[in-house]
Amino acid sequence: MIRILLLTKNVLSEQELLQQLQRLNFEVFSSSSTLQSLIVSDDSAGLADYFSVVILSETISCREVQEILPHIVKEGRLIFRKANRSFVEEEKVLLGQDQITDWMFSDASAEEIRELIASPFYNIALDNSSFQQFTQGQFSKINSKQMENVLASFSASEFKVFQKLKQERGQTVGREELCELLWGEITQSRMVQLSSLIKNMRVKFEANDIEGEIIQTVWRKGYILKQ
Repeated sequence: MIRILLLTKNVLSEQELLQQLQRLNFEVFSSSSTLQSLIVSDDSAGLADYFSVVILSETISCREVQEILPHIVKEGRLIFRKANRSFVEEEKVLLGQDQITDWMFSDASAEEIRELIASPFYNIALDNSSFQQFTQGQFSKINSKQMENVLASFSASEFKVFQKLKQERGQTVGREELCELLWGEITQSRMVQLSSLIKNMRVKFEANDIEGEIIQTVWRKGYILKQ
């Protein structure tokens, strides 16, 4: 399955595109925090490496696109810039076409989006070794295909938790902080939901034969990403 990272300043403004991509059976994750990490060149932006397609929302200015492109350009990855039809030609002049695969119209139909993404993607040699390097740093010892399968199986909430834990680079993240991140509130029922979510994530690691306690519980404090 093609995994898509949609970088935006406003996740709520991308609901229509998200629904179109999901109906086309693409695995898509929309993130504003990863965008900010890329803008400030934060190491936590490495999560973008887990996606073979990146879409840059029209909420991102051309100058910001120029700043983050060097951090996301990678052999085998497709990068699409979403823009209004009337502004596309102007953007092509401003940004050039060396690093951006193509432009995606803001009012594009599902069929247009399908062909825009799928056609060039399947022309890429999927066995290219550089395309398969999804894991870096603390996960370099884990088979990249295993890690790709785990991430593809995560729900949006599970991926948010994984992203937060990885951003902290081995530091404990409090349960309250994770509840606030996921639901904007801290209640006993949310704490129970969080425990269930963490359990599901562990099951998915185990189901892909990734041994060891990747997500470790720190008693009465929270969780830490090991490995």
